[in-house]
Amino acid sequence: MLQEIRAALMLTRMILLVLKSGYNSADYILQDMEAVMEIAGFQRLMRKIYFEKDNERGREGTFVWLTEEVGELAKAVRLNDRVGMETEFADVMAWLSSLANLCEIDLEAAVFSKYAQGCPKCLASPCACLEQT
Repeated sequence: MLQEIRAALMLTRMILLVLKSGYNSADYILQDMEAVMEIAGFQRLMRKIYFEKDNERGREGTFVWLTEEVGELAKAVRLNDRVGMETEFADVMAWLSSLANLCEIDLEAAVFSKYAQGCPKCLASPCACLEQT
């Protein structure tokens, strides 16, 4: 079970990197603090709507649903299906929030802790790390 939780956290980091990659400004944190602050509200909404069902399904079952949604997102991206991507990004975010709720992880705090200073490796914004091929 610990491996699944670690995998979910890694997936969370990857999704957040994808979401963040659209920003090119060094002032990312200052300009977009409102967007980051809304993560907690969305996570609370998912708890209100789905926590009872998520809790019955458990972490493992919820993780499986999350990975299925990531697969559907991958398909929409491959097909360059804009509507499909919007739908699947929303689904991935919802399932990610549900899993975080079950794991008692505050997504907003985790995101802010890891990315508030920029790239966690080079601490720059935008990232100045060299791509590895």
